[in-house]
Amino acid sequence: MKNLRWYDGGKNNWFSVAKDKEQFYFKANATATVYNTDFQDMADATAKLIYKDWGHKPIYLALSGGVDSEFCATVLKRNNIPFIPLILKLWSVNQYEMWFAEYWCYKNNITPVVYEYNEKETLDIRKKYAREVMHTSTFSNVITLFLCDLVGDLNGHLLSGFGDINYVLERNEFYCDDVDFVVEMYRQNQHPSGFFIYTPDIALSYIHQFDTLLSEQYNKINFYGCDPRPKINYLESMDTTPDFIKIHNARQRAVPNHEPHWHGEKSKIIQLLKPNIF
Repeated sequence: MKNLRWYDGGKNNWFSVAKDKEQFYFKANATATVYNTDFQDMADATAKLIYKDWGHKPIYLALSGGVDSEFCATVLKRNNIPFIPLILKLWSVNQYEMWFAEYWCYKNNITPVVYEYNEKETLDIRKKYAREVMHTSTFSNVITLFLCDLVGDLNGHLLSGFGDINYVLERNEFYCDDVDFVVEMYRQNQHPSGFFIYTPDIALSYIHQFDTLLSEQYNKINFYGCDPRPKINYLESMDTTPDFIKIHNARQRAVPNHEPHWHGEKSKIIQLLKPNIF
C-alpha cells in the first residue's frame, strides 16, 4: 500500500484509518472477542466500557436529533451512565432534527447544554475548520471538529453516534468514510471513537443483524427502536450561500472528494470482524 499516515482508533487501537487525495482506507488490527448477536446487549456493554475508559471527565453526547445519537442517549440512560446532552442550533438549517433532540431530553427529564449560532457565526465555524480538513471538498466533518474543541474547552470528552459501518442498498455493499473518523484523524486520543465503532464486537453485532434487503435508515429504525425522522444534512443546506460557493468551488478544484473504503457484502465484513475461533 502507498506510504500513508495511519491513525489508530477504537478500544486498544483495534482499527486504523488513512486517506489521500483519492481514497479513504480502513484496516482492522484485531477481531471481536465474542460473537454476540444481541445488538442491544452489546450496546449496553459498549456504553459501560466507554464510561470506564473515559468517565474520569464529564461525557458530553453530541445529540443531533438523528437516530444514531438518540439511540446512544437511550443506552447511556438505561445503564445509569452520567452524561450531558449537547445540542447545537446552527442558524435555522437544522431546526427540524433539533426538535427530536430537545424532545428526547424533555421526555427523559434531562437538561441539555444548548449552543445557538446565527448565520454569520455558523459560516465562520465552517470556514475555520474547513482549512484543517484534508483531501475532501465535503464539509460534513467540520462540526465534529468544532464540537471536539468546544467540549475540550469544557474539560470533557465528546461522545458521538458516529462509527456505524455504512451501507448502500443499490450496491449491496458496506463502506467506511472519513465522516465517521474525525476524532481519530484530527483529535486523536482526546475523545473516544464513535459509539458504533468503539470495539470490533459492537461493529460485528451491528452488521450481523443488518437486513441487506432494507436501506440503512430502515434498518436503524428497526433495531434502534427510534421513530422515523427527516434525514437532514444541515451543513449542505448552507452550500447555496454566495460566500460558501466561492470557498467550495475553489477547494473542490484543488482537492476532489476521495473514494470511500468499500468492505463488500455482508459476509465479507463478518469474516473480517468475527473472532478467530470461528
